Amino acid sequence: MALGRRYLTDYGGYKSRKDFTQHQLMACLILRTCLKTTCRGVIEFLAVSCELRETMGLDKLPNYSTLKKFADKPGVSNDFNRANLQVFQACQNKPLIK
Repeated sequence: MALGRRYLTDYGGYKSRKDFTQHQLMACLILRTCLKTTCRGVIEFLAVSCELRETMGLDKLPNYSTLKKFADKPGVSNDFNRANLQVFQACQNKPLIK
């Protein structure tokens, strides 16, 4: 979520529905990559993970088509790649098992 704030505004436009922030959608896309699943798969994963939804600030779940449309927006793939790179660099610097 913090990485998404570096590259994205809260909402895509002043007319957007404001159901989900772009940071939340970017976090869903990064989670999709980590889980190696589809947009539908990440939504199903979030549906059974109350704690993760709370952490991401999701009161409700986006439709899988919302994620797909967000991923297909111009410029999002560049922001996604930069955020993904930073996530993986951060993971390399901090061991998962102590």
